[in-house]
Amino acid sequence: MAMAIGYEDAKANKPSPKAEGYQNKNTTGSVTQTRFFGFRDNPDLPYAQLNCEGPGRVSGAHFHIVDQFQVIVDGKCRLGRDDLSPYSVHFSRASTPYAPLVSEPV
Repeated sequence: MAMAIGYEDAKANKPSPKAEGYQNKNTTGSVTQTRFFGFRDNPDLPYAQLNCEGPGRVSGAHFHIVDQFQVIVDGKCRLGRDDLSPYSVHFSRASTPYAPLVSEPV
């Protein structure tokens, strides 16, 4: 199933309450999330969101219930031992932990 939505249309989707500066024991730093389509808790449908990670954000070990592609479109980060920069693509299989995800400091 092909799905598409423009960024200007997606910006109308309000971030979830924990999207701005979401913190937990495995995460430090801020993130802004823009949902394009689908929902994280429904593995039967495609899901896409744009994450804008704050400088120096660190996301510890975690996993998602769906297969996931991460496409870096701006800035640089490190995912595990891999350095990622614009237009790098990383794939994570559902229920497979990965970490850390560290965005480049300013």
